[in-house]
Amino acid sequence: MSGERRRDILVVAVFTLLIMAPFWAKAYHIDEPFFLDLAGQILRRPWGPLPGGAASDIGATPWPRINNNPPLLLYLLAGALRATGGGELPMRMAFFPLDLVAALSLYLLAARFLARPLWPTLIVLSSPAYLINMNHLMTEKLAAAFGFAALYALVRGCDEDSPGWLVASALLLDAALLSKYLAVFLLPVAAFFLWSRGASARRIAGYCGLALLGLGGFLVRDLATGGAVLRGVGAVSGGAAHSFWSHWSHRTRSFLACAGGCSAGALAWPLLAEPGSRRRTALWAAAAAVAAALFSPWLDLAPGVRFGDRLMGAFFAWGAVCSFAQVLGPGSGRARGGGLWAAWLVSAGAVAFSYWSIMARTVLFLLPPMVFAGAAGLESRLPRRVLARLYGATLAVTLSLALAVAWVDWRYAGAQKAMAAEVAARYLTRGDVVVSSRTNLRLAPPRRPLLSNVLTLRVDCALPLRLISGWGGEGGFYSSISGFLPFTFSREPLEEFVIIEVL
Repeated sequence: MSGERRRDILVVAVFTLLIMAPFWAKAYHIDEPFFLDLAGQILRRPWGPLPGGAASDIGATPWPRINNNPPLLLYLLAGALRATGGGELPMRMAFFPLDLVAALSLYLLAARFLARPLWPTLIVLSSPAYLINMNHLMTEKLAAAFGFAALYALVRGCDEDSPGWLVASALLLDAALLSKYLAVFLLPVAAFFLWSRGASARRIAGYCGLALLGLGGFLVRDLATGGAVLRGVGAVSGGAAHSFWSHWSHRTRSFLACAGGCSAGALAWPLLAEPGSRRRTALWAAAAAVAAALFSPWLDLAPGVRFGDRLMGAFFAWGAVCSFAQVLGPGSGRARGGGLWAAWLVSAGAVAFSYWSIMARTVLFLLPPMVFAGAAGLESRLPRRVLARLYGATLAVTLSLALAVAWVDWRYAGAQKAMAAEVAARYLTRGDVVVSSRTNLRLAPPRRPLLSNVLTLRVDCALPLRLISGWGGEGGFYSSISGFLPFTFSREPLEEFVIIEVL
């Protein structure tokens, strides 16, 4: 390995530490408390079956009906809980090696195809979707770490004709699949790459069989014990299919807006594609027409979409369409890595689009092929000095936006934890108390009016960015249920809690 490569690896490792560490103490939120609860159940009966009774925050709902994920994360969380005691800071520190694996794998993978892989890698790491979601103790962290490492090992194994690297790749992919079913998008990517490198059908089948060995064993065990996990996955998949056919326009809006918005500064790269060519002009016009039609008022699911949100969504969608066309367009397959980036984008996009909801934590898997393919195009057209300035500006814009969004997310998570502590201190020994959140869209109202005291508390944030909209915005970072944008510029309250004390 050259001195430049060693220096770049050090830069990637330090950069990952610097952007992740400030948020290690963030309060648990979104799905983290649920996974931690299940991990705690494993600690209480480590040699028993997977948690299958009732999670403490879900009432009487069986675990397989609400956790449609394989078990690897739960066991890693259980071990970390025992070692650290469960605090946010030590728990996130314990899982930081996975962040390093993911980041370094992306760099080493990019270095196989790009002349200057450092800047594009840092841009991916700085995207809002990557920075926030990779710091969560959730399944996407494992899927990214093991999945990106699997792709690097695969490419290296093919380049060096090394069976050892190919076996390592298959085993890493197996670990990714045991972390999250969504990681299945990696399997056709790997099979396509092997085929493109001339691998025999027998070798491809052997690789896929090895990659599916662990997950296959888990599902066979589930079938032998009643098939509860598979029924839970089927129920979630059925809900996603119903959501798609009922709200295809909103799903498409959200998918394109999230892909474009989360790529942040790289959104401008298609502007530099084939300068002055008729093909570029036609691409811009077609993308603009798609965005204008998709975000037109007659496709709104509800009244009151703000003009600024509509305009920002159309711009993000325009950038996403242009980026997709750059990855998948004519001639892209002839570039180094072009086939891999195209297969990756198609497979990850199909899985993210068909998921139960559009969300940044699934769209983040589209960002590496979008950025790396864009970088390959820029390297072939721009002088080295111009390229360096462009990369620097892109990183500055992307990181600034990501840090701002991450700070708002920190405030949101902290407000949830502070409210829980306040309610526990004030009301724990009294009577029936209900605390509702404005951003929680799945509240079940009481069946009859209740005599009660009601206290409303609002949480504000000076930074005018919102990831989750409970009022008039379209922020849908964690789910497109709350909006079609990954984030929105808004001064609406960050959160509103209503405390109802039944008399």
